[in-house]
Amino acid sequence: MLKLPPAEQAALIMLDPATFSAVPGTWGERGSTFVQLQTVERADFQAALKTAWRGVAPKRLIAASDQG
Repeated sequence: MLKLPPAEQAALIMLDPATFSAVPGTWGERGSTFVQLQTVERADFQAALKTAWRGVAPKRLIAASDQG
């Protein structure tokens, strides 16, 4: 499960509904997204994971990541 911005979640679900799906209920409405690890493409998972991380990481870590 990844916590994504709702717009990013919707885009991924539209692109690959067999791999990405919203968590039922309010959590899913707020971006919580199930990811099927058996079917997800590595690059798609890496991009989604990075987006999820950037949504919750402290700004100083994001800044350090952008520099490296």
